[in-house]
Parts: sequence; structure tokens; C-alpha cells
Amino acid sequence: MLSFFKSEAGHFWLIEALLCLVAGGLFLWTADTQLADTHGLSQWNTAVFKDYCAGLLHMGGEDVAWPNKRSQFAGLLPMFFKGSHGVLGALRMGALIGTFLVGAGLYAWGRVLSGRTAGFLTVAFALSCAPMTRLPRMLTHYPESTACFVIAAAMVSAGLIHRQRRGLAWVGAGIGIALCADVRGLVWAVPWGIAALVVLWKFTANRKQAAKAFFIPIVIAFFVGRWAYPANTASFESQLDVRPLYHDRFGSEMEEHQPPYDEGGAFVWGRSGPWRLPQTGFFILNQLTIEPPPNFPPDVSGFSQDNHLKPLQKMWWLGAALAIIALRKRRETLAILMVSVVPFAVGFIAQHGMAEIFARFLAQLLPGVAVLLGVGLGQLIDDLPGPGQHGTRWAPVRTLVAFGITMQIVLGNLHTPLSPHANWRRPWPAMDIELSRVDPRLPGPDLEPKETACLNALKNEKNLQNWMPRNKRLNRSRPLVRPKN
Repeated sequence: MLSFFKSEAGHFWLIEALLCLVAGGLFLWTADTQLADTHGLSQWNTAVFKDYCAGLLHMGGEDVAWPNKRSQFAGLLPMFFKGSHGVLGALRMGALIGTFLVGAGLYAWGRVLSGRTAGFLTVAFALSCAPMTRLPRMLTHYPESTACFVIAAAMVSAGLIHRQRRGLAWVGAGIGIALCADVRGLVWAVPWGIAALVVLWKFTANRKQAAKAFFIPIVIAFFVGRWAYPANTASFESQLDVRPLYHDRFGSEMEEHQPPYDEGGAFVWGRSGPWRLPQTGFFILNQLTIEPPPNFPPDVSGFSQDNHLKPLQKMWWLGAALAIIALRKRRETLAILMVSVVPFAVGFIAQHGMAEIFARFLAQLLPGVAVLLGVGLGQLIDDLPGPGQHGTRWAPVRTLVAFGITMQIVLGNLHTPLSPHANWRRPWPAMDIELSRVDPRLPGPDLEPKETACLNALKNEKNLQNWMPRNKRLNRSRPLVRPKN
């Protein structure tokens, strides 16, 4: 993909590779050391810790069942560090490397769409999204899967811009990565695949060779998916289905919420053929018609929507407006930008119907708003007349000034609504209770088999006291009304 970069000064692609590394390192350092503690009430985010711990033990050859909602592809990074760092250290290393790759991917994504200014501003605006600054503290697979989606988006964007056989191979590879990273990667793959087929049909001279270049990476990814998702993997439909949630958690007695549940095509990448996709499509349409019970959504969801989703929604609209204005004369680039962002936007819209809204979900979706803001503002800055105009010798100076000012805003040194200390921001609640449950020194009650396996594994953990929450929290507090403040 780096070979697609055309540097303003005519330098080799190696310059862009180094800039990607710089952007990744800067994103990781700023998120982990400057902003993560500001935006969260706990040092670590260990939501569903039993799944990621058990998955790591399973991949290490231990007799522990694989968690049925996770991908082994996303769990590859921590596996390499388990022997030397232990379970918690391995998950932490996976989070650090994953966050680094997110930053590098964000730069590449903005860079291929507009230029270096857009690439660096995309990284800066991602740091203004509080959930993304928590990525290096998530002892889960979310940093790795987020990196997969961001890098895949950069690859798809590069391939669609450079409509050549090699470009369509990058699009196919990006789609394959998204499908292997998470069962829900289908949300990313479908719009990107449709866009690639349109390009393949309309714009490619040697259509047969281009089709081979596009489909070969996807076929390879299909066999990787068979390994990534073991036979017990929960299907895309079952993870999307709201009826069990309404029936089991909210006690709904409505007839359409009662089991058994039809799961459509029961799609799992690597284990389901593409001929099942129409059934999956009909299943999604049917889900959109299901009415929630009267007691849904719960009050805690209302608090999160008021204090997290609504402010972020304004950032989405601002980013879209900036991108449309900045790229009004480059309609093909604007179309490719929107196509690459669509899956992230769809996921964000779906958050409005969630029972609870978590930072880890939003961290996977907010790269979309970052690239809208970065590309929109970056293109406007590059188009300004005067010294440092795009394509001139002093263009890098303009890029550095724009990036420096934006980072000062993001870090709160210049007070604006994007400051981490802005009045509208609320820190994300502590998410380390599941780690406390498997503390060998004081285990929680009624442990599940996966939790017991994790507890036994943590007995050999070095410096365990440094990982565990300092205070045992039971998270009993839940708002009874929808507080605005």
C-alpha cells in the first residue's frame, strides 16, 4: 500500500513508511501516557476478561474452551508474549502494539485520501475521541481488531483511488482482514465489496485479471477464517439478535421475543458460503422491525446517550460537513472517503439502540469520525493560498504547524470543546470488576469454568498486585433517572 503514496516532494515511499511509524508511536504515547487516565475511572479495561484470558490459554495449548464470540486472528499478538510476559502482560503487549498500529493506520488512511496534513490531523482528531485513548489500557482483543479495521480501511481507500489490478488486490486484502478480525467484520466487508465490484465493472480495463487480483485475497482469507473461527463460534446473526436480550435480561413477554429464534443464514466467515448472505440480509431487515419491550432502553443507557453519544454525534456531522466542503471539487475522493467510513458510521448509529454503551465498542467505530475531520480540515488547510501551499517546498511546515496547533487543542493546552477537560466530557466508568473476580488472593463467588482457568493461570503471574484494582468495586450504583449533569 505504501507504494501508492506519491510524496509531495517526490521522495520514495520509505519516507511515508517512516511517517506511519512516527504517527503510530505518537498516537500510542499520547493515548497511554497523557489522556487515558483523564478519560477513564480505572487503570485497566478488563470487560469480559474471562473470554480473552481463556482464549489466550486455549491458543497456548491448554485444555480451555475457546470463547465463542472471539476471533483467533485478533488474538495472535498476545499469544506471542504469553510465555515471557504472562497472561496480563501478553494482553497488555497486544493492546500496546494494536494501538500503535491504529495510529499508523489512521495516518495512512488520511494520507492516501488527501495528503500528509490530513494524515496527521486524522491521528490528532482520533486522540480527541475519549474511547480511543483507552485502547492501550484495554486488556482485550479490541485494540487488535480496531487496528485490523483501520488498516483495512486504509488499504481499501488506497485500492479504490488507484484503480489498477494491484489496487483491487489491496481492496480484497482489506476486506479479508476485516472478515477475519471479528465475526461482525461482515458490516465492513459488504459496503467495501460492493464498491470494489462497481469499480471492477466500470473502470478496469483488463477486467478478468483485475477480478482475479480482487478475489484471490478474499479466498485466502476464507481459509484463514476457518482457523480464526472454531466450530463453536457464535454466528453473525446470533450476535446481532436482540430477542434473547429482550427476553432474558428484560423479562419481555411479547410474543416476537420468545424462543426459539430463527438465525437466518447463521453466517460465520470461513464456515459459511456467500450464498447464505441473502438470508443474513433478510435477517437484518427483520431485526429492524422488532419492537423493544416497554422497559427498554434502561436508564443507564439514557445516561450514556446524553453524555457520550450525543456530543460525539455532533462531531460526526461536523466531520461530514468539512469533508463535503473540502472535497467538493474531488468527487471521486469524496465518494471513496464516504465508502470507507460507512461501516464505522453504521456501527455508531446502532449504538443508539444498545442496552449499555461501552468505550470498547465506540473505540472500534470512532476512527470513522477522525478521518472525516482529518481529511476535511487537512484538505482545507492544504488548499489555502500563501506560503506553504500544497505541493510547494514549504508545505511540510504548514502541515507541522496545523498538526502542532491541533495537538495543543487535543491535549487541553488550548481550551476548546475538543479539550479533554471540556465541560461536556464525562469519564468512562471503571471496567475492571471482572479482573477482580479472578484475583487468586481474593476470588469472587460462583466462578465459571473459564474464570477458574484464568484464576489458576494468574497464580503464576509476576507482580500481580500491580495489575489488580486497588479497591474492590461491586459497581452497585445505577442511576434511577436520566441525569443530565
